[in-house]
Amino acid sequence: MQLRDVAPNGSVDPARLERLQVGNAPTRYLVGAGDVLFRSRGESNTAAVLDDHFREPALAMLPLFVLRPDSPAILPEFLAWAINQPRAQRYFDRFARGTNMRMIPRAVLTDLEVTLPSLDVQRTVVALDGLARRERTLSIRAAEERRRLYTRFLEYLATKPISTGVEFPFLCDSLRLSFGIPNPARTPATRSTPHGPADID
Repeated sequence: MQLRDVAPNGSVDPARLERLQVGNAPTRYLVGAGDVLFRSRGESNTAAVLDDHFREPALAMLPLFVLRPDSPAILPEFLAWAINQPRAQRYFDRFARGTNMRMIPRAVLTDLEVTLPSLDVQRTVVALDGLARRERTLSIRAAEERRRLYTRFLEYLATKPISTGVEFPFLCDSLRLSFGIPNPARTPATRSTPHGPADID
């Protein structure tokens, strides 16, 4: 497992790792589910926790740092989350070294202070963070789908000129655009009651 195998967003895909014959590698260099990997070099100095997808040992190579909590009072997922937060990232910004290649020394990582709440709070933080990341992924996917739909519609519109309003059948049944063509039948917005919904043509 090399630096390129750990994405800045903390994702690691075990299926994309290279398989090599390394002989009798020292156990302390082998990583698996529950271990936290820290990207000590590069523009993004973030951490990733290996999940249950890692069902066989992997060999982590420098400049990856392997973090193993030595106390049951901290969850590996929470440790990775804490390292990736703005507070810790600002700390790394202050002590980063290197010009061409940004580097975080081991001593700087060792001196990082992490606030440790109860295990229940840690589990809640990790769960909510996972939901937030999932929401961001779905939002990006939805935006890409909308862009493709708009592109398809505009391509259709460009090849089939119209003289009246046009509908978006795949977006909303009631949405209609006039494209600047006067409509004599258009009436101004009216309000049925002082505080009721407006009826807009």
